[in-house]
Amino acid sequence: MQFFFKSIGTSLFFILIQFSAYAQINQFENVSVLGNLESPQAPFNKNTGEYLLSGKLMENASEDLNMVFFWKKVSGDFIFDFQIEKAPKKARFGIGFAEALDTEKNLGGVLINGGIFEFYYGSDDFLSQNKKIAPNQYDLLRLERINDEFIFSYAVIGGYFKEFERFRSSVPRDIYLGAALLPENTRRNEDFTFSKVRITTPKYSLRTDLKVRSNIEIMDIQTGNRKIIYSDTTHIEAPNWSPDGTFLVYNNNGRLYKLQVSGGDPEMIPSAFADKINSDHGMAPDGRQLVISHYNGPKISSNNAVMYIMPITGGKPRQVVPDSPSYWHGWSPDGNTLAYVGRRAGVYNIYTVPVSGGMEKQMTFETSLDDGPDYGPDGKYIYFNSNRSEKMEIWRMNVDGSEPLQMTNDLYQNWFPHPSPDGKLLVFLSYPPNVDPAEHPADRKVMLRMMNAKGSEPEVIAHLYGGQGTINVPSWSPDSKQFAFVSYSYFIDN
Repeated sequence: MQFFFKSIGTSLFFILIQFSAYAQINQFENVSVLGNLESPQAPFNKNTGEYLLSGKLMENASEDLNMVFFWKKVSGDFIFDFQIEKAPKKARFGIGFAEALDTEKNLGGVLINGGIFEFYYGSDDFLSQNKKIAPNQYDLLRLERINDEFIFSYAVIGGYFKEFERFRSSVPRDIYLGAALLPENTRRNEDFTFSKVRITTPKYSLRTDLKVRSNIEIMDIQTGNRKIIYSDTTHIEAPNWSPDGTFLVYNNNGRLYKLQVSGGDPEMIPSAFADKINSDHGMAPDGRQLVISHYNGPKISSNNAVMYIMPITGGKPRQVVPDSPSYWHGWSPDGNTLAYVGRRAGVYNIYTVPVSGGMEKQMTFETSLDDGPDYGPDGKYIYFNSNRSEKMEIWRMNVDGSEPLQMTNDLYQNWFPHPSPDGKLLVFLSYPPNVDPAEHPADRKVMLRMMNAKGSEPEVIAHLYGGQGTINVPSWSPDSKQFAFVSYSYFIDN
């Protein structure tokens, strides 16, 4: 889909565009063209998620602001990320914000000009500027707002965001935020292509009238493209991908729901008395049964999470183990055994039990926290996370619990490892270093990382806002080409 604009004299103006209804792809509301530009373009590719800003200066253009600007109106704090696909050779480009679109009052942002980062932070009557030498490589840009402070960070593909600059601006809480191109060539169009746009309103905003928006996303591990297939204004958690590849199962408000990967409306799966199902649920390898962790009793408590089996079509759950709490995480490839986390005598360790029920078998015997056990597809190993080394790290052990092997050792708190069905890759969730290694909280800036299932240096494959509920349980597609997860944002409830 492509849009073309015409400039009218030297006037400052903007054009509002109605974009595709695929809100999961197009993260912006509209496009504005300001100043003296010829042939401005703002195409958006809904298949790849790429955005293009393009234009050239008119002959004898004034020195006023000349810009093509993808924007979204935001209120309060935000986190804005995008990945640079193709940068213009001469034109300035970057992240911009403004109080209004029809005036140069209260403009600000970060523009890239060759090897320089230019920081602008204006007020009613002046525009301050600060220039700093840019790093040698930057593929992803991030701008955050916390109250009146703006934080600019950058990252390379597969790497971590590094804070580069903080500055303050007097712009109001409600602003127009977006990506900008400022052409400087009068002979030909200059192009700025970018992708992987995410604009998130975090929970730490000063607003008290925020509601959650849960986004079920699918990532293609070959291209890195992320697509939101379903979004809802309730708290969704922990998608599982069905063995036949056609649908996902997730929990919401104590119940399980089935969602076709191809789209459509979710369907609740009947679960009789089990109306407090948490994020620890999954499907049998043959796709015929579900396992759930349900809070028994009138109130939700960490003491009363109990594990049950039920038909994939729904029905009355059957209790598997008598002891609680028991949080499911893995189903053996042969379909015979469940792996889970249990707290016994005040300590969380990993246990297994036959699907048919019976005596549980303790697999780990640490006084620290062991969690998140998931079977490898060959049935030889169980992957899990443990803070036995003080930080939360990814581990692997033989299926009988012997020979535990630490697989990560870095600054981050790493949770919920999930091996791909072909046994080649491992995806897991990483929190910042300052998060308590015994906690996996919601509403944090987190990363999804991937590594070789036999061990390798982890690579960042997604930056997102989430944590608890994002990827607690197995969510790979059966062909190992994609996986599902949940990201979160917040919005003002009017």
